[in-house]
Amino acid sequence: MEYYQRPPWWFTAIAVITVLPGLRMPWIMSTYGGGNHILLWLYPFMTLLAAWLAYHCYATERQAMAWILIVMSLLSSGLINLL
Repeated sequence: MEYYQRPPWWFTAIAVITVLPGLRMPWIMSTYGGGNHILLWLYPFMTLLAAWLAYHCYATERQAMAWILIVMSLLSSGLINLL
C-alpha cells in the first residue's frame, strides 16, 4: 500500500475554491451565444476532476503535479469567462 498523508487544510481550501467557478454552469449556458456547447458541458467536470486529482497528487508526494492541475483549472476558468 502506498504512503498516504492528507494534504494541509490550505491546499484543500484552494482545491475547493478552484471548483467553485464550475458551479456557474447554468448562468454560463444561458449567456453563451456561440456554437460549441461541448466545451461548456465538459468545463464543470474538468474543474472537479482537476481538483480531485490535485488533492490526491499532493497527498502522495507529487506536489508539482498538484500545482500544475490547480493552475490548469484556474486558466481554464479564465478562458471560459472570455467565451
